[in-house]
Amino acid sequence: MTLIYYEYRPHKKRHGKVDLRTKDRIGGVGGFISVFGYGPATSEMIKDQNGTYGLANTKLNSDLFYLDFDDNDDAYHLSLTTLDTLGVQYKAYHTGGRGYHIHIPIEPIQRVGLGHLMKKIAEEKFPGSDLSLYKTSGMIRIEGTKHVSTGGKKMQVLDKPGKVLNLDSIKLESKFVPTLYTNEESKDALRVKLIKLMESYIDQGGRNNHGFRIAATCRSLELDRDQAEKAVSQWNSRKCNPSMKLAEVSSIINSAYRGV
Repeated sequence: MTLIYYEYRPHKKRHGKVDLRTKDRIGGVGGFISVFGYGPATSEMIKDQNGTYGLANTKLNSDLFYLDFDDNDDAYHLSLTTLDTLGVQYKAYHTGGRGYHIHIPIEPIQRVGLGHLMKKIAEEKFPGSDLSLYKTSGMIRIEGTKHVSTGGKKMQVLDKPGKVLNLDSIKLESKFVPTLYTNEESKDALRVKLIKLMESYIDQGGRNNHGFRIAATCRSLELDRDQAEKAVSQWNSRKCNPSMKLAEVSSIINSAYRGV
């Protein structure tokens, strides 16, 4: 059986390296879990680039469909009615703030554009829910974790039995077509990204991570090691305070181009 990994964060914002775990190593620890799971190859890419960016054309995994309602009780209760009509199982949670989360078990799914599909379903069938949750980097708070503003814990308020939801069984008003990028469109986006990375001023604490992002972007653009090292060195001399040593730059390139 293929292992699926999820990002875990003790806090909403990531500090340090990406922490990827199987779900059995996350339950009960508090903090935040990624909305989507990642297969072994994608997980290695995420660890190499230390981030969940650049996954638009990547197969993502899930066995839960989340709904997030922030200060919108009417939308939350309407969604409960919709779920009861569908006859599916779900758990509802008070966030500890002014909102609710609903966790809906689904038949395990792996798909390119999974975030777009979930966003489309939420938009049509569960209006008023937070659609930003379905970004490839989306995170949701784990049960028992305190709300950062109120200190209230996320606590279960409902546990409804029923069938496991099949996302493909939901009839949408308009045909769902996942947003995919051609190779050239992807490269155009990467070129813009590289320019922005090269123009960023970085102090000592974030130099290595930022340098790796530049090198990883060069690799995604199919530039060779020498070109990547030239890009990182140029950024290092112009935008780093203080500049990294040559050995540090070489180490970044070796990490980004591992296996090449």
